[in-house]
Amino acid sequence: LWYDGGPVAATQTRLLSRFRALATLLENAWIRDLIETVAGELKLTADGEEYFENTIADVRTMTPELFVAILTAAIFEEDVQVDDGYTGGDNTEEDVMGEWLWGQTFTASGGYDMTGARFRLLREGSPGTLTLHMRATSGGFPTGADLATGTINANTFTTDAGGQFEEIAFAADYTVVTDTVYVLYLDDNAGDSSNLVQWREDSSGNYAGGNVIESPASIMIIQSPGIISIPTIGPSATYTTLDIAALNWTAHVAADFMFATSGASISSTLYADSLEDRLLGTTFDMTNLATAINVSRMWLSSVIWLIISAFMAWGVTKVAGSTKIALPVILVMMPVGALAGFLSPLVAIVAAFMSAVVLAYVFFYKGAP
Repeated sequence: LWYDGGPVAATQTRLLSRFRALATLLENAWIRDLIETVAGELKLTADGEEYFENTIADVRTMTPELFVAILTAAIFEEDVQVDDGYTGGDNTEEDVMGEWLWGQTFTASGGYDMTGARFRLLREGSPGTLTLHMRATSGGFPTGADLATGTINANTFTTDAGGQFEEIAFAADYTVVTDTVYVLYLDDNAGDSSNLVQWREDSSGNYAGGNVIESPASIMIIQSPGIISIPTIGPSATYTTLDIAALNWTAHVAADFMFATSGASISSTLYADSLEDRLLGTTFDMTNLATAINVSRMWLSSVIWLIISAFMAWGVTKVAGSTKIALPVILVMMPVGALAGFLSPLVAIVAAFMSAVVLAYVFFYKGAP
């Protein structure tokens, strides 16, 4: 049915494309989430996996790229890392639609070639193309022309209330300067009240490098008498739109959007940040659960990993019949947890150091005659 006589690899690629198109078609027809973007690629949701596996034999074997891996690094290429951002603690969202713009200022922590950024987003309806703008700032607001731009099809975004991180790549990289404040703002020009993008936000965020900014709908001016009318979203045959995006920004200094810049590192040393973001967008992303219980994502995953490490050490001691092996097991589990993205590197270092101190005490003092 699917084999067309070409090379196997090429046939598999075409099959993957057809399945993705079919899932998108069925999703739109059934109004049910079957496919979503995960780490920059279209993957089946849980409902989508159930439907396709029950309908088509061996679909997972034929097209493994269609399924979310059990543990997949939701990061970028090897030479790319997350450099600046705020990715946990979201408790609300803002609507991006029409002429209503929302942005986030950030301070570059190092000099690097910025390749784009990720944002925790969801959609209502079919918002169309979402555009990312990056500009310099003056007084905390955008100034000048775009330094970089990128677009993404927002119709593929999840509709889940917690949203999902989506990466928007720049058309061309831009080299940011250390300690310089920039702004990233999103523009869904074709959106309306029924077709819009929602950007997840922490209304009481603690990102020190910037904050949320907002530019309401453009003001419509009556052509004839020149009297300013009530602000209206979208175009009008009667009114002329005055673009006040650069003139009418408002700062929400206590709030921060969920975002993370990405770039080929030049002088940034924030490798630890990239490790902490390794699970974003994967099966083990705990952002939604952490938000539900009002704790940070890394705090929750670190506690869970420490509990797993304790049980692992306990199990090994039961099998080995000796408690002496417990601390070495914990010493091994700490860096593994950090590299996997469950454990904060700082917590891993502290826990490993404390375990090493106790281990040294046991061997050199308790074990001495």
